[in-house]
Amino acid sequence: MFRIRPLLIVLFFLTIVRPALADSPTYQTSASTTTFFATLQPFVSARLYYPSAQADGSPLNPTDQFPVVVFMQGANVVAERYEWLGAIAAAGYIVIIPDKPAIPNVPTLTTVDILDSAIQHIKALDEQAGSGIFGRYSQQTIIAGHSFGGFVSIVAAQTAGCQEHIQDILALCPPFYELDPTVKGMWLIGGHRQTSDPNPTSPTTKPDDFPIYLIAGEQDGLSTRADVIATFDRYVQPKFYYEMAGANHFQWTSYLEEGDRIEEDGVATISAETQQAQSVNITVQFMDCVLEINLAACAEFPTTSTLPTAITLTTTQSSPIPAIPIILGLFLLLLTISGVTQTRRFVWRDSFSTTHRI
Repeated sequence: MFRIRPLLIVLFFLTIVRPALADSPTYQTSASTTTFFATLQPFVSARLYYPSAQADGSPLNPTDQFPVVVFMQGANVVAERYEWLGAIAAAGYIVIIPDKPAIPNVPTLTTVDILDSAIQHIKALDEQAGSGIFGRYSQQTIIAGHSFGGFVSIVAAQTAGCQEHIQDILALCPPFYELDPTVKGMWLIGGHRQTSDPNPTSPTTKPDDFPIYLIAGEQDGLSTRADVIATFDRYVQPKFYYEMAGANHFQWTSYLEEGDRIEEDGVATISAETQQAQSVNITVQFMDCVLEINLAACAEFPTTSTLPTAITLTTTQSSPIPAIPIILGLFLLLLTISGVTQTRRFVWRDSFSTTHRI
C-alpha cells in the first residue's frame, strides 16, 4: 500500500494549478515612529509599518505572525522618502526603515550598526505589550536597501567583511558584529559594492542557502546596471538579478531634495508610481518564495534571463500551465508515491532563476 504524504500532495497542486491560486493575503496597515539606541549612534528614529487588521477590517488572528523587512536608505536620504515601501506591510510584512541622525558637517550614512540594532529593536517590540507588533514577529528577517543602503546590506551579510571596515571613518560595523540568525535573505534596489572597492572582481561572501535579489534600473545613472551586474557576478547561488525597464535611481524615492545628484541620473521612461509599485510586487514575490509563505511565488518574481547583454525587458504573460511547473508537479507526485519525505526548497526553486521575466 502506498503511503500518502499530505504535504507533497499540497505541493503538487500548488505547482500544477497555479492559475487557481489566490494572491498573498492582504491586510490593513498602520504606521508609527519608533526610536532605539544603536551601538555607534546615540539615538535612531525609524518608521514602522505593520499589518493591523484583516483586509475587511476584522481583527488579526491571535496566531498571526509576520516577517520583518529592515530597509536601509541611501546616503543623506531621510526615511520618509521611502514611505511607498509601507505597501509591503499590506502583503503581510513588518517594515522598519531606520532614519539616520543628523551629524553636523559630516555626511549622514546608513551603517551596519543601525541595521543590526533595528533587528534587535524589533525583537524588543515583539515582547512589548502595546507596541503594535506585540507577539507578531515570526523571527524571520529580510534585509534590503537602496543605493548606499544596498552596500550596507551587502557588508552586513558577510560577517568577516564587516569586520574589515571596523576601523573605517564611516564606522559601518559595530564591534564583534555577526549577522543576526533571523536574517534569511536580501534584496536591493539600485545597490552594489563596486565603488572604491580595491578588489572589484573578488568573490563576495554570504551565508549558505542565503538568496539575494539584485534589482537594477535600466536608466539608473548612479547605480548603473554594469555595477549591479558586476556585484551579482561576485556571488554564489542562490542569486537572482532583474533589470527594471525604464527605471532610474531617484524614482525609488518619493520626492527630490536639494543636493540630490539628479544631473547624474538617467531619464526614467516609466512613472515613479509604476516603478515603486513594480518594486513592491516583485520583492514581495521574492520574499514569499524565500520564506516559503507562498511557494507559487518562486515561479513569479521576475529575473533577467541573459547576462550581461539584456538591456530592455518586455512584459509577457505566463502560459496557463507552464512546462516547468508541470515537470515539478510530476516530480512531486512521484515523491508522494515513493514516500520520500524531504525536499529542499532551493533545489527546485533555482530552476526558475533564469526563465521568468516581465
